[in-house]
Amino acid sequence: MSKVLLDLNNPIFQRDLFDLPKSEALSALKTFRKISQLTWEQLL
Repeated sequence: MSKVLLDLNNPIFQRDLFDLPKSEALSALKTFRKISQLTWEQLL
């Protein structure tokens, strides 16, 4: 079972992420961390 890998290097994505208020950006990053802990089978 392979882990989910997130590619967060898209410049438009990064711009939008950095434009979020701090609390929303932290919430998004926590969500990304949780997603990256999953396997593809768990995500489906």
